[in-house]
Amino acid sequence: MGASAACVCGNRGCAEAEAGPRTVVAQVLARPDLAGHLGITAHEEDTLADFGRVVRAWQAGDPDATTILQQSAHWSGRAAVTMVNLFDLDTVVLAGPALVNAGPLYQRFIETELTRHALSRALSRPRVLLSANVDTAAAIGGALHVLRTVTVEHITGTPA
Repeated sequence: MGASAACVCGNRGCAEAEAGPRTVVAQVLARPDLAGHLGITAHEEDTLADFGRVVRAWQAGDPDATTILQQSAHWSGRAAVTMVNLFDLDTVVLAGPALVNAGPLYQRFIETELTRHALSRALSRPRVLLSANVDTAAAIGGALHVLRTVTVEHITGTPA
């Protein structure tokens, strides 16, 4: 088994480094024939667009794109197992712009990993849901967090 992938955070083996859109795109770029076929650009600012190209190829039945996305989804499932086991979660909600179209594939693989490896699986299998607002859920959650932590004094300048 090879060394864990380096992550942008400086650690190794993080879910982002093993399964994130940047990793999927890097795996495609490692195969120039596939990158050319899918129109992958190698510009970092185009990562989500390039990831979308890989997803569209998967949806069209491209076996190479399918293999790469399935590997990413498998790693995401392993990360979900860790989170579910660590925090005794009964539900995992998937969200983010990368999952707008790839969500069903990731959902299926994460469900499979949780069914196989979650500690709570014998009592109650954890659920894996796609957010109703998969593309904006993270931004909405961030905004709600700010609103919940800001006091009236911060908004008006006068104590509540």
